[in-house]
Amino acid sequence: MKYFENYVNDNEITHYYIYPRRPQMNTYVERFNGVIQSQFVDYAVDSMDEIGEFNDILMDCLLWYNTKKIHLSLEKKTPIDYYVEKHALLRKKSNMYWNRTLT
Repeated sequence: MKYFENYVNDNEITHYYIYPRRPQMNTYVERFNGVIQSQFVDYAVDSMDEIGEFNDILMDCLLWYNTKKIHLSLEKKTPIDYYVEKHALLRKKSNMYWNRTLT
């Protein structure tokens, strides 16, 4: 924890604390952590001896989860596809395309 606190303080990052045993205060993170625990950690932790190996395989899992796995809650899209599509709709189009030049 001391390294984390030092990093937060050195970079002037605001750190918010939640009450102990109150996962409903941070539901999205708690849900994500539960999914990672049940779909990856519970199966992978016994077969790995080194933290580096664990982190490499976890990163591969997270990349798959966010770029390849279809999520029913995201209209049967991957998270990255859903994010790109939704944010593309919110972006303002450039004014240079509004004028039409007839030749």
